[in-house]
Parts: sequence; C-alpha cells; structure tokens
Amino acid sequence: MMMVPDDVDFFCKLFIDTDHDREKVISFVSESIAGRMEGWCVSNPYCSLYLVKNDDFHVAKRLQRPDGFLFSRYYLEIEPNEGIEPSLYYSCVSELLTHLWSSGYPAIAACDFEEMLPRQGGYNRLSGEELMKRD
Repeated sequence: MMMVPDDVDFFCKLFIDTDHDREKVISFVSESIAGRMEGWCVSNPYCSLYLVKNDDFHVAKRLQRPDGFLFSRYYLEIEPNEGIEPSLYYSCVSELLTHLWSSGYPAIAACDFEEMLPRQGGYNRLSGEELMKRD
C-alpha cells in the first residue's frame, strides 16, 4: 500500500491544450476513464471531474516554455470520490494522462501528487538542452 502524507491535497488541475471543441474533449475524457458524462462533468467509481474553458487561454502564450501550459484552452478540475483509496485515484488520473498523451493531446497535471503520476504529471521546467548543461 502506498504511503500518502496526511497533508496532501487530492485536488488536481489538469491542463489540456487542443483546438478540438469542448464536446469532443469531454467525450474523449469520459471514454478514457470509463466515466459517466453529465454536461461538462464526468464521474466514475474513483473520481469526478469538470471540464473548464480556461479564461487565461492565449494563442501565443500557450506555446511558450516552460509555463505555457497555464494558457491552455481547457483544464479539468479533478477530485477523488468520497472514501476512495488514494492509489486508485492516482491510477485513474495516471490512466487519463496516458490516454491524453497517446492520442496527441498536450496535457499537464498540477497537483500535490505529481511525483506519483507518469512523467511527474508531464511538467518539466528544464528542457533536454538545459538538463544537459546542468550535468
């Protein structure tokens, strides 16, 4: 069983940058986690999420590194369902991230448990070139 710190906040904001319409994105998300869709909300046994149009969306700024993801077109607000085991919740968020990436959706998770997710949630402040300079 995974050890979870007592003070971890399980809320996750997952940025998704795509030019696809909101309906296509929410359908993809729902299918990815075998969820039930109601409007812009999706739920499954592990979590509930809501797809939000990002008010900070900016066509040019979304391409800037390292923090362009903050200007993505959409983000998901994700929370675990009441009483769910944290490892099951982490697995669900991980599966969603993996499906997004494998289908070509740029996605980055911003949460207290990024280190538990594949590629640490997809965010890496340093590019490969910068990492090589550090070594």
